[in-house]
Amino acid sequence: MGHWLITAWVSIAIALSHASPCDAKEQSESIAMHSETCLLEPVSLATKTNAVQVELGTLLKGKSSSFSLPLRNESGMAIEISKIESSCGCATTTRKLFAIQNGCKETLAFSVLKNSLGRFGVEIRLHEANGNVRRIVLSGVVRKDFEMTPSHLTIKSQGPQKHEVHLLSYGKRRIGQNCEISVDAGAANLMCDVVPIDDKSVCLRLTRVESEASGSVDDSGEIRVVLRGPDFHEQLLLPFESDSRLSVFPRFVCSTFNEEKMVIQFYLRGGNGAKIEEDDIRNAELRRDIGEGKFACLDTRLKSYRPVADNVVRAEYLVSDGLGEFQQREHIVISLPDSRTAAFFLMRPREE
Repeated sequence: MGHWLITAWVSIAIALSHASPCDAKEQSESIAMHSETCLLEPVSLATKTNAVQVELGTLLKGKSSSFSLPLRNESGMAIEISKIESSCGCATTTRKLFAIQNGCKETLAFSVLKNSLGRFGVEIRLHEANGNVRRIVLSGVVRKDFEMTPSHLTIKSQGPQKHEVHLLSYGKRRIGQNCEISVDAGAANLMCDVVPIDDKSVCLRLTRVESEASGSVDDSGEIRVVLRGPDFHEQLLLPFESDSRLSVFPRFVCSTFNEEKMVIQFYLRGGNGAKIEEDDIRNAELRRDIGEGKFACLDTRLKSYRPVADNVVRAEYLVSDGLGEFQQREHIVISLPDSRTAAFFLMRPREE
């Protein structure tokens, strides 16, 4: 199989185009440039105690973000805060008791740390001494430091093709400036050109022109992208699947695990419209990659089988042996009785 490893240096100067948690209207230049704390727009505490919405913007997964929220008392009387609590342990503050005189402002400093990607909402409750409760609803979106769009590819096993993948930086890393980007797409039989967009994003143009020298395409695998900057070294993996005889949808592989058993669920597709019968799934063999070209058979039992299209089925397997040897990330191969095979990567979840 032919493999290509493409390395490119990109260095351009352009204004940032992606939002950060610090894009509130009243933040100062000094805060944006020299501080880790983001100054938010002031919140008005009026007579009514309706919930106030506060948008935090983009947060990075697994990294604590600090915020400073001015509270302006416009209720016509003094407000005495006796307790502060949040609906989730991901939002914390060190402030406890304080009072805000009418027409004055106090600042509420807090931190948010989220480990789940996507939109989120957290509620901070300010308990007043008179029994009133004021609610501040914090919302935002959690992303990885680096993300690729699309997050997976379907590769044609034959013929010319083109794919464009946008690589974005949502943190402070500037991948379009003094950053070495290496792309290994040999498993998908593709070549890559790295095209800078701005200093926070680049476009990976993956192409293949069919020729006698072209290699084969794996049923599934990952395109490896390595980023090397002045102060960081990151490796990203872009899953792909081919339109070959059998493939697993990489985005829909999931599992549940406890000390005694693991349940693996995935969607299996027959290439060229070929059907997958229940007997094929019931008598399939699942193997785990143990390195050096060797595979260990898994002790499995079919838990459920459901056709979702003419050539697509959802399968659930119960695994009850050798779970102590499972790593955080496993390469699994499924083989059907008619010799069709497919491979996929399985992330081991936390114990229930």
